[in-house]
Amino acid sequence: MKYKSIALLGATFGMSLLGFGIFSLIPVGYLFYIAVLKDEPLPRSEHQYLILGLLVIAVLEFILFNWLWAIMFAVFLFTYVNKNSTLVKNLRILKKEGVEQTKKVKKKVKEFEID
Repeated sequence: MKYKSIALLGATFGMSLLGFGIFSLIPVGYLFYIAVLKDEPLPRSEHQYLILGLLVIAVLEFILFNWLWAIMFAVFLFTYVNKNSTLVKNLRILKKEGVEQTKKVKKKVKEFEID
């Protein structure tokens, strides 16, 4: 249960609990089988088809049911799949800059520490 399909499993299961309904229970079952019972990562091509299927499900539920949750779910999937998206890149840059700033502050604090 250490692979990234667990994140999709949790998100899909959470969305089904929050009102996505029966459509999202099908990929939940598949992800549960792969990620939990077999405890292995999804093959790359299979992973892409699964994400595409989940996006189609999100669009269907946008049309049929709760449009707000469907939009949030589709945005989550898009940022998860597209790791090179600008949002993820910006978050990585901000994290890196934050770590560098923290190191600089720690150095300054050590300089001014009194024994």
